[in-house]
Amino acid sequence: MTTLIAFLVGVLILVTVHEFGHYAVARWCGVAVRRFSIGFGAPIWRWQRDASSTEFVIARWPLGGYVRMLDEADGEVPEAMLPFAFNRQSVARRLAIVVAGPLANVLLAIALYSGVQWLGTERPQPVLSTPVPGSLAERAGLRAGDRVKSVRIFEHANAQPVTTFDELWWELTQAFADREPVVLKVTRAGEAGDAEITLDFALSVNGTPEDLGLREFGFTGVWVSPTIKSAVAGGAADRAGVQSGDLVLAINGERIEDAQALRLKIQDAVLADGSVTTQQWQLERNGQIVVLELTPDVVDTTDRRVGRAGVMLGGAPATVWVQAGFLEGLALGATHTWDVTARSVKSLWQMLVGAGSTAQLSGPVGVAKAAGQSASLGLTTYLQFLAFFSVSLAVINALPIPVLDGGHVMYYLWEWVSGRPPSPEWMLQSQRVGLALIATLMVVAVSNDLVRLWG
Repeated sequence: MTTLIAFLVGVLILVTVHEFGHYAVARWCGVAVRRFSIGFGAPIWRWQRDASSTEFVIARWPLGGYVRMLDEADGEVPEAMLPFAFNRQSVARRLAIVVAGPLANVLLAIALYSGVQWLGTERPQPVLSTPVPGSLAERAGLRAGDRVKSVRIFEHANAQPVTTFDELWWELTQAFADREPVVLKVTRAGEAGDAEITLDFALSVNGTPEDLGLREFGFTGVWVSPTIKSAVAGGAADRAGVQSGDLVLAINGERIEDAQALRLKIQDAVLADGSVTTQQWQLERNGQIVVLELTPDVVDTTDRRVGRAGVMLGGAPATVWVQAGFLEGLALGATHTWDVTARSVKSLWQMLVGAGSTAQLSGPVGVAKAAGQSASLGLTTYLQFLAFFSVSLAVINALPIPVLDGGHVMYYLWEWVSGRPPSPEWMLQSQRVGLALIATLMVVAVSNDLVRLWG
């Protein structure tokens, strides 16, 4: 239910802001607006001050919206109202009205990202967990507990200081997307000075294609202590006597650095022939050392059989409080919005030219899942999701595809340059092509959703 509510609230906010952008600029330009609708289909709520004013509607299907302006293309317009018809406005005014929708979403994203900075929040520090064995991160020399101080993406670029794991992840994401070498300056417990670790994202992992995520290169998340939150009743850990609050110190005499190392060690209890080995766990419980014998259960995954102990890990990452003043927060919000917009445009371009994978497209199911997950993590995370979603909506609507805002921009630019609008026949055919393209994108996105859901 949380997922559905978070998704619907997000859609309603973003669609309302988008359509309000069209509405506000249309009214500012003197265009009569007949209807402002959130959703499609039969109205479930409506309000209108009088017969000559705008009708505000909430419709049955809330996945979208529209602003219906007075226009001769929709039927005969009384002569007295012709100056207020959309089609009678100058090209510049029509362009402004169309562009206002995506621009409103961009402004909303700036406000949301800025709001996150103003509210302040506890953020995980940029302390790395155990990298995946054999991965690029491990081969480069990264270790569990490494605290990243700065990131330098380009050969001669200045190092970018990082204070939170989110900032680190963002910098790595940019370097990964561009296949650029990146240099991490890290500090290590018990070692003097800083170490510099170079990662070359141009290198493939085991010859796999380029549509990999950062996790395939060995980055599994923030460092979390291997503390047991709870043991699943009847599971391997419960049978062995593991209790809530236990801190796992070592398994088979090998020190366990963090929660990720514990997961890997449990999984590796299953040998290549499918047999499982019993492990000796050394725990700290209420200040005392406890040693237990634990035989993990065997479970099948998509590529191999692994061990499972049946535990929930409850260690908390080290955090830092991050909060910005008004101007600093506004600048950070604008910068982050610009970065997300540029990245979204680049990703779409890479998919168009075949340099990127369409597997990253998400449909309603994927977006709803992301909305629910972000809402469950707190207000600031949900606001960040809404900001990202708002940028995505702006970018998609700005695409030069007929039936989208970007397609209408093409029409008006053509009219501006040529001095005459496109012919009705050409517009009709182009809109059919546009609908086909949108339908194709939706099919791909929904297919990706189904693959993730059932795969």
